[in-house]
Amino acid sequence: MPARVAPSHVWISHRGIARGHPENSLDAFREAVRCGFAVLETDLRVTRDGHIVLLHDPTFFRACGDPRHVHDMFRAELERIPLPGGSRMLFFDEFAAAFSGLGWVLDVKPEHG
Repeated sequence: MPARVAPSHVWISHRGIARGHPENSLDAFREAVRCGFAVLETDLRVTRDGHIVLLHDPTFFRACGDPRHVHDMFRAELERIPLPGGSRMLFFDEFAAAFSGLGWVLDVKPEHG
């Protein structure tokens, strides 16, 4: 039996494909998969009540102009924050369910992770 050869490179989608979609959103990751990515990178932060949300920055300011910190808010509050284009914040349980068959690179952010 021939030896199995590892690929020489792996393409990783960084926060999904944000062309037309907010980064780290369900739509951005769906677009990445549609474009052929088999590995998805995302950033994880923990809410005040212990839920994991996908967001790079410690606040929502860059994402939608809201200066509040993730670790000071509850999941129910985050679920009501609209992102550009009508998307909403994506939580890790939703991400895991949607993309369980793919590879992941998880960047755990430091505040309370």
